[in-house]
Amino acid sequence: QSFSPKVVTVTFFDVGQGDAILIQSPGGKNILYDAGVFSPFGNSGDRVILPHLKASGIKKLDAIILSHPHADHIGGILSLIGNVEIGKIHDSGFQYHSAIFAGYRQAAARENIPIIEVSMGDVIHVDESMPILVLGPHPALGGSNPNEFSIVVKVVYGGDSLLLTGDAESQAERLLSSQFGDFLDSDILKAGHHGSRTSSHGFFLDEVKPQKVVVSNALRNRYNHPHPDAAGRLHATGANVAFTALEGAVVMEMTGNGIRRVHWRGD
Repeated sequence: QSFSPKVVTVTFFDVGQGDAILIQSPGGKNILYDAGVFSPFGNSGDRVILPHLKASGIKKLDAIILSHPHADHIGGILSLIGNVEIGKIHDSGFQYHSAIFAGYRQAAARENIPIIEVSMGDVIHVDESMPILVLGPHPALGGSNPNEFSIVVKVVYGGDSLLLTGDAESQAERLLSSQFGDFLDSDILKAGHHGSRTSSHGFFLDEVKPQKVVVSNALRNRYNHPHPDAAGRLHATGANVAFTALEGAVVMEMTGNGIRRVHWRGD
């Protein structure tokens, strides 16, 4: 029996033009940040997330964090609620009028899954060795763009950190930068809004200083993400930039003392 030190495994699923990220903690807890896309032909819950959970022997999601209520981030949630045990769901409380959002709220209530609203300054407790710090949404945000109200979390394990920003755009990135400054410094960054030009601004990246960046997007998408401006800014950080569209799922291990890339396709 060889001793393997405990790590945090972060899997950025390839769900096409959407987000779904599984975080497996050292204590065996499983946290899902966003639930992928919905389409009339199937959703990421059925197509990607549930098969992966089954193959990995994961029977419970201890927490789900839904960054914001757009269908490319909550698209698989109804399938998950029906097919896997869920401890609790966190969302920002941003009210949104869509059938998926209303349906998810109703299904969670029916299954007695607590929905806990979080905002800047909260801590999501799932595994005490791996605090999940909520940095956004910021109380000073204005407007009605759900992207800007994305739940932004920093996951910390030992000396390693991961920053997940949902679809946070200019206003949110500016507030994050002014509020937190170099506390945003993180080893791994999930680039905001699938590499859109309205995210990943230079002033924000200067604070984050990522070593590794993951952009979650579809190979051919109608938004033409990633935008060359954003891709240029991300590459200019000197970080290793990976695209789910090109690589399939991107898997990283946070050892507490450095980040390891795990090759999904076994190469």
